[in-house]
Amino acid sequence: KKIKKKSNSWIVQGTLKNKKIKIDAKNIFLNCGSLETNKILINSSIDGNYSDFYFHPMLKVIVEFDKEIQDGSQNVHSYQLDNFFPDFIIGEASSGEQFIKIASYKSKYSEYISKNWKKMSIYHSTFSFGKGKIYKVPFTNEFIYSYKINKKELPIIKKSIKVMCKTLYSGGAKKIYLITNNGLINLNFDSYIEEIERIKKINEIKFSSVHILGGVKSGENSICDFDSWGK
Repeated sequence: KKIKKKSNSWIVQGTLKNKKIKIDAKNIFLNCGSLETNKILINSSIDGNYSDFYFHPMLKVIVEFDKEIQDGSQNVHSYQLDNFFPDFIIGEASSGEQFIKIASYKSKYSEYISKNWKKMSIYHSTFSFGKGKIYKVPFTNEFIYSYKINKKELPIIKKSIKVMCKTLYSGGAKKIYLITNNGLINLNFDSYIEEIERIKKINEIKFSSVHILGGVKSGENSICDFDSWGK
């Protein structure tokens, strides 16, 4: 829960099996993950800014082809389209039966997709924008998290979907469904640009992420709280 400097050692305070513990150690390696490490540092009033964290937000599309392309055992392939980096990269995402059915859950296309998932795969467009914040609730050990993507990023988001559609249709795609917070949008070959332009707000898109990046900066730059060795 907390660490505290004491002359030439550190005191670690926490609980183990519902009992309070205190450990005295010369060195501590604090490796609790992006959010948990930051929370301990905030709790301990260690100098530095530990309230920020970041994601690699990604939007996804379900893509249908004319023939079966998987049996459910395939892994994510290793090819990516990175011509537009650092704005975004495009690649294939986890596309087993369970992922496709979850992505289409409760949409008007869910029954059709459930029957034809072997002809489908999920592709993603991944970004590096946005910023998260950790807020501690006063007088408690509870924390609240938020993540915000600036509305100025919407043109890049739309561009990435257009590039994805153009690339996939050029590669033989039959249908493309964009995953949104209101279900799936059918991006037809003849009208996908018009459909994409109808998106007016970032929160219409359903984003996900698998990478949490911490606010603990390490290195020799003046903005870093720790050096390259973690000290």
